[in-house]
Amino acid sequence: MKSFDSKEVSSVGDISIPFISREDLINAKLAAGRPQDLFDAAALTKSKLK
Repeated sequence: MKSFDSKEVSSVGDISIPFISREDLINAKLAAGRPQDLFDAAALTKSKLK
């Protein structure tokens, strides 16, 4: 799975926590196409440019 291959990993104490990459999150939100997802994708893209 592509999104698993490009996951981000953060650690909290001794625990590693994988989560979706920013780019994959934006793509997933765009693919969902719901109004809130489109708003979120735009906000994520805009904040990425700063």
